[in-house]
Amino acid sequence: MEMTTDRRAQRLLDAIEHRNTQALKRTIAAIREARLKAWRGLTAFPSLDHPVGPNGITAFHVACMAWHVNQDDPAKRQCYDKMAGLLAEAGADVFAEFGPAKQRWTIIEALHGAAPPSVKAWMASQPFDLHCSASNTAHTLRWDCRRPAALSEG
Repeated sequence: MEMTTDRRAQRLLDAIEHRNTQALKRTIAAIREARLKAWRGLTAFPSLDHPVGPNGITAFHVACMAWHVNQDDPAKRQCYDKMAGLLAEAGADVFAEFGPAKQRWTIIEALHGAAPPSVKAWMASQPFDLHCSASNTAHTLRWDCRRPAALSEG
């Protein structure tokens, strides 16, 4: 029986809620396999970014929020950090937005710039254009830091 997108998303959420990194790895592997089948045209394309809750919250958002709120428990914090990193490495959209229709944020915006260390390390290892959101691109184009040629000579 083929797992639905909702069921896959629920499995990701369950693994995070139970701090079960092995279950998270198995679910990620199942999603990868389903993606391969989808590329072969056999099934619908699965996503790590399917909402697990209202307002577009994904498993990646839940892992990052759990990391953020468990500052007093280093073991939980480390586990959620690892889970968020696993999801980022597996292809979860680190710039996926959630929230009400007219007020949406990325998880990094919602956490006021904070992000799990494994996510920061993964982002730092990526080429700029692979982890740049559309809003960041617009900002970069508008506020280009290069100095005009006339100012740099002399």
